[in-house]
Amino acid sequence: SVLCGATSYRKMEVFIRLQRHRLNALLGTQWEDTPSYGALRDVMLATDPVCLESVVRRQARRLQTSDPHLRYIAIDGKVLRGSADRLIDQRARQVLSALDQADHLVLGQCEIAEKTNEIPVAQQMIRELGLEGCLFTFDALHCQKKRWRPRSTAITTP
Repeated sequence: SVLCGATSYRKMEVFIRLQRHRLNALLGTQWEDTPSYGALRDVMLATDPVCLESVVRRQARRLQTSDPHLRYIAIDGKVLRGSADRLIDQRARQVLSALDQADHLVLGQCEIAEKTNEIPVAQQMIRELGLEGCLFTFDALHCQKKRWRPRSTAITTP
């Protein structure tokens, strides 16, 4: 429902009501009635995000059809609109996603912690998803070189 433009629990309820028969067939459920927007909210709030991400990753692996030796993966970070709160000094939340370009599948997502950036999170995601050997596209941010730092800061005089 969210991918189709539902931006509230009430709009999700309308979407499910209109698409209930199709959703039952797709998901193997037997809903006779549409859950209320309050029930949808309760389910969303009770959902463990780590468990949900695990389910999404498993489903993406099952749906992939592209040749594993010839995969093109786009990795990109996004700032979640509306997630900042200046009253409590909360920065906007950022999420990093890995997209299989051939199959048009989101393979996984990770939240970028406040004290880090996309680079280490992308490296960790590549390892977790087993994407070694793929061709990746990244933002220019990932083209940084490590800066050389001397081992000792002692000043020597000639």
